[in-house]
Amino acid sequence: MQKVLLDLGFKSIQFLPESLLYCFGSGIRNAIIVDVSWEGVYIIPVYDLRILNSSVKATNRGYKNLHYSGSRNLDVYDFDSVFYELEKYASYSASIEEVKEIFFPLEDNEHLLDNEEQSVSKLLVELVQELPIDIRKELRSKILITNKFLVPHFKEILHEEIDFIGTKIFSSLDVWQCTSLYADYFSSVGSHGEWPDLLYSWLVSDQVS
Repeated sequence: MQKVLLDLGFKSIQFLPESLLYCFGSGIRNAIIVDVSWEGVYIIPVYDLRILNSSVKATNRGYKNLHYSGSRNLDVYDFDSVFYELEKYASYSASIEEVKEIFFPLEDNEHLLDNEEQSVSKLLVELVQELPIDIRKELRSKILITNKFLVPHFKEILHEEIDFIGTKIFSSLDVWQCTSLYADYFSSVGSHGEWPDLLYSWLVSDQVS
């Protein structure tokens, strides 16, 4: 880290969790982030721009499962073509049945799932029910799905499966767009205080304008 600061001439480097950047890009302080990543799906509650680490839930049903599920439909064999075709299949051609099977599997007495294999919707409902009652309503009204990967039908299936608990689901900006908004704003104001307080002032000024 010291080498980066010295070689590049940076005065400081700030590390921010992606989940908070998604909130920043969406102009909100409270949300439940559903982060669809390569290795798994991570469900992260954020209240007052602070991650509730003890309530975070995760499943290993990641985008890679959908990505490689298309291999049985391929007729190409060189690496570059295979990866491209798999990605195209996962992002645009995967059926609603495949997405349900990978991210929202059914569980019964004959097919019990380990904790790390649970359905995204089941984990999300559990998280909401376990939240403190005074913040539960606020967080469940802002379910924010990240868009690192395009998963067809994901948002619609999730809405269908958790609608009974009164949630509202939104899609976030790309993390790079969120980071750009953050950097542009704070470079323009030239402030160096605690970033949640600075972000609060940005949200207020944005609403007023």
